[in-house]
Amino acid sequence: MNKRGKIKQDFRNLLEIIEKQRPGYIANLGEGLSAEEIQKCITIHPIPEGLIAIYSCISGFCFKRYKDFNYPTDLLPGYVLIEIDKVQKIINLLQEVYHKYPDSWHWQPDMISFYTMVQEIITA
Repeated sequence: MNKRGKIKQDFRNLLEIIEKQRPGYIANLGEGLSAEEIQKCITIHPIPEGLIAIYSCISGFCFKRYKDFNYPTDLLPGYVLIEIDKVQKIINLLQEVYHKYPDSWHWQPDMISFYTMVQEIITA
C-alpha cells in the first residue's frame, strides 16, 4: 500500500471510531473528493500526500451543515478541518499578508492552511 493509501485507511478508521460516538459525524463533514478535484481546489503544488488522503475522505467543516448537528465536529478540541473549497481563499489571504510583511510573518508561500480554530469560523 502506498503512503496516501495508508494515511487514508488510518484516517478512515479514526473517522469511524468518532462516528460511533457521534452518529452522523462523517456525513456532517461532507463527502471526500478525488485527488484531481483536490488539486484543482488548492493551487500550491505539490500537495502533501497526507492532505490529499484526508480530503479524499471528507471535504471539511461547513458551518451550514454544522448548524443542525448535535455534536462537535472538531478532530482536535477547538479546531476543525477547513472546508476544501475555502482553503485557497485562506492561502490567498495569507499570501497577501506575507507579501506586505515578509520579515514579520511566519507563514511561507508553500504552506497550505487546512486547520483552523472553530471560533474563527463562527465569528467570520
